[in-house]
Amino acid sequence: MKMKKLAAWYTMVGDKLYKRGFYALMLLCVSEVEARRIMEEIHGGSCGSHIGTRSLAGKVMRAGFYWPSLQQDAARHIRSCDKCQRFSNLHHAP
Repeated sequence: MKMKKLAAWYTMVGDKLYKRGFYALMLLCVSEVEARRIMEEIHGGSCGSHIGTRSLAGKVMRAGFYWPSLQQDAARHIRSCDKCQRFSNLHHAP
């Protein structure tokens, strides 16, 4: 039953798999290699400046892409970005 629920969110168009989303009609599911390239381009490339985790994941989805570990990959990418770590606002909370 759980598989039927999950399958309702996905559809095949030709040979490509898409996920139905709330804000975008259909998000293209991509491989790990494509996901890494897309995230690097959106995060530091021509698509934008070094943004935070939620903003990065949102921009990826607005660009029409999806993969299951998008949020975790965005957080990992931000933590590994030297510029983001060096120039981000410091949190001084106890």
